[in-house]
Amino acid sequence: MQLEDYTLSITYREDWAIWEASLLEFYALIASAETESQALAELQRLFEERKIYHAATGKPLPIPGEAPEAMFSSTVRIDAQAALARDFFSKVLHLDYDDVFLNDTTTLEEFGDLSAIRNRAFSVYGVDILLEAERPVWQVLELIRNSSR
Repeated sequence: MQLEDYTLSITYREDWAIWEASLLEFYALIASAETESQALAELQRLFEERKIYHAATGKPLPIPGEAPEAMFSSTVRIDAQAALARDFFSKVLHLDYDDVFLNDTTTLEEFGDLSAIRNRAFSVYGVDILLEAERPVWQVLELIRNSSR
């Protein structure tokens, strides 16, 4: 496949005074530069790098005309426990749940000192989450919810 096989988008961003060029079939394949021709040249370079990456990982290139594959994990499981998550994030992690980017693969390890998190969780909920610390947050919340019944 060549760059010309894909759907090119090129726009001038007045807010940043730059040109952006991208291929719509690729997730996050965007080049920016001061001129349109520089943006296109950079996009060609990035496209060649992406082709090498796909070849090295055995992943096929996107099919021209198709939407890019989603790159983020689901949030279905954590969203299903939003009320408890808000409480947990506030009382244990000292964060606002609605201001944190997380998904169903996010673990407590991403939020700092596991020993301190474990101690606060035990103090607030009376549940030892030591063995759950490396599991996704939604599983930790599930343990807390099931233990408080």
